[in-house]
Amino acid sequence: MDDPPQHKAYARCGVCMVTFSTHEFKLLSPCGHFLCNSCINTMFPSRKTCPFCRAPITKESFRTILLDFVPASVALTDKVIEGLDLMNENAKLVSVLKTPAKLKEAAESLNVDQELAHSLKQAITEFKERLVPLFKERKEQKEQIDKLHSQLEQSKSHEEKMEESTAKLRSLEDKVRTNRKNHRQVESERDKALEIATRATNELTIVRDENEALKARLAVVEKEIDTLKGSLQHHKAAERKNKVKKKEMQHQIAELESKLNQANKTNELVVGTSTLADSGYVDLDDNSESTKSRKRSQSRHTFDLAQYSIDTQLDFEGMPGPGFSSDWTPNKRLKAPNSKVKEITNFPIELDKFNRLAAPAHLGPKRKLRVPDALR
Repeated sequence: MDDPPQHKAYARCGVCMVTFSTHEFKLLSPCGHFLCNSCINTMFPSRKTCPFCRAPITKESFRTILLDFVPASVALTDKVIEGLDLMNENAKLVSVLKTPAKLKEAAESLNVDQELAHSLKQAITEFKERLVPLFKERKEQKEQIDKLHSQLEQSKSHEEKMEESTAKLRSLEDKVRTNRKNHRQVESERDKALEIATRATNELTIVRDENEALKARLAVVEKEIDTLKGSLQHHKAAERKNKVKKKEMQHQIAELESKLNQANKTNELVVGTSTLADSGYVDLDDNSESTKSRKRSQSRHTFDLAQYSIDTQLDFEGMPGPGFSSDWTPNKRLKAPNSKVKEITNFPIELDKFNRLAAPAHLGPKRKLRVPDALR
């Protein structure tokens, strides 16, 4: 016997997209997909795989769906009854408030006598009026209890904090007493520090005055140092000039020594050539006849000395004529401090370091053959 239309279950075929009763479908084993009988008859002769997952299928793969369908109203009623059985004093208020609506829906879905349905609805109304307020009151009481518990916890916490604060206050009182004692000691030390600071300020003032005096003295000393530095630079410049001048004088002395040596050589040559032919040297009176005859005969022994004339600049003159005394005197020695340069005399006579004769010398004898002055 077929189920009434309201008790049938329907499904849509995934291939032809047509809705059929579940009795018109077959299960494909082992993939588990469903196909309607129309699609199976159309596709099976030419297709051996599942149109959804491509799994291989055979004629034995088709299974008829055998299900014992329960009306929806019965299933709803069973669920409501199961929920009422689970409801106790710990049930939530939300579940209690939803229960009347679910009972009303289950009563309307049942196809029973109207009087029975009316009695059921009346019971639902009484349940709603009698039990729901109790659960509401219970919820309120539970909320109040939770609130009181929270306040109690807060009170305990506050009490603990107060005890901690009291202990801290006692500790602070002890610290205050200690701080007062320390404060008095600090004041005493402060007074001592102020006294020491006053003495240090006075000493600092004295030190500053001394420092200013030292700065002034330092400025004077620096000025003197600058002056000495300038003098030192001046002396260094003068020393450099003296060195240059000394080198020039040494060069001039070397030149003069060279000229003197050359003049000595020339003088020796002239003296050697002017020696009389006879070796006897007779001292004759300048005014005697023999002297006059000697002068007359001297012309034959006189050489032309012009060829020995040399341009020299000696600081002395030739021998004076007979009967005249010499007025030549050595120049005074110019002493130079710390000078090791040997001075050059103006006459070729050997002298010592004090410009004195180192050996006996004849300075211009009166009776001597007079030689013409070729060096003038």
